Amino acid sequence: MVAKVEAAQGEPVAKIAKLIVEEAIKARASDIHLQALPDVALVDSAGERPPAGTPVMQVRYRIDGVLHDQTSLSQQMLEPLVNHFKQLAGLEMMQTKVPQDGRFSWEYEGRSFDLRASWLPTVQGGSLVMRILDPSSLPSSWDMLRLTPENEAALLKVLRAPAGIFFVSGPTGSGKTTTLYMMLQKINTREVNCSTVEDPVEYAIPGVNQVAVDREAGLTFERAMRAIMRQDPDVILCAEIRDLATGEVALQAALTGHLVLSTLHSEGAPETVRRMLDVGLWPQGVADALIGVLGQWLTRTLCPDCKRLRATTEAEAAWLRAAGVEEVPAELYERVGCDKCLSRGYRGRIPLHELFLMTPEVRRLIRSGAPRPELDGAIAAAMWSF
Repeated sequence: MVAKVEAAQGEPVAKIAKLIVEEAIKARASDIHLQALPDVALVDSAGERPPAGTPVMQVRYRIDGVLHDQTSLSQQMLEPLVNHFKQLAGLEMMQTKVPQDGRFSWEYEGRSFDLRASWLPTVQGGSLVMRILDPSSLPSSWDMLRLTPENEAALLKVLRAPAGIFFVSGPTGSGKTTTLYMMLQKINTREVNCSTVEDPVEYAIPGVNQVAVDREAGLTFERAMRAIMRQDPDVILCAEIRDLATGEVALQAALTGHLVLSTLHSEGAPETVRRMLDVGLWPQGVADALIGVLGQWLTRTLCPDCKRLRATTEAEAAWLRAAGVEEVPAELYERVGCDKCLSRGYRGRIPLHELFLMTPEVRRLIRSGAPRPELDGAIAAAMWSF
């Protein structure tokens, strides 16, 4: 059950909590970090540095993938503020020695935001991280993926596949789940039975059976996948394959006539294929079921309101030529900083992609247990052909 925030205006702790969350929302932050630090070289709101060894809580926001210091709070506010957020998220306030996870909702300017809270005990005193999810922000336009025409055509071909498994890979926070949602929306019609297994369900998709993992109740990724297999599915989205058991069920689904979409935390297509084999999945099954991998990363973009042109330097021109740019521009944009980007010069991020689709050569190498350098080379060669 998601708790509603009703901060009483007369309570100092509630006021500070309200300020922290709403300032984060206004700054377009994806995460709020409240971290206890025993001794930091910071100044307080009055401009005074705390005595050495004074416990403080550092408040940081992750904006466009980068953590930024926001403020620091005194020792007196540390425990009450953490307990306030714990209460909102349904966590046990007195339990400070074990990790806890919870969630709550926040109403701000007519919009509802979901916050996922994670408490981690540390030797310094603890760390509370809250991820901010805006259900209304799920991209609805396929064009927002910014795929090249070649990659778009290839990816649409993947979505027409009757069976197999396809991965979106990349580091944490690279937008993998969002891309999977957009792929699912592309094929979600009344003629197709789509189901998902997620931990947790981040966005509601009309017409899709979405299952939230609940380990305390015994509903794991593996168990949910097996249950979905009995629901006559056409497409299964498994938010992440974390272990061998889940991987085996996903592979079984892909080999028995279902299209499976999933993610893996990796640095690209070759690493994704290696991870499938390293966790112990049957090489023959991987070779037969794997359709391909979309590697994805996010990069910050310059603020459109304050960026400005300046002359391209010789070093930049040389780098662009080495990267294959035939006509080097005489001018490039540089970041400046304004009120709209909080004086940082960046606002928003765009995805970068690499796409690998299975080839007969890669399939042969997987089946034969070829050395990893040979397999990686064949995958890399296949990526650049799309």
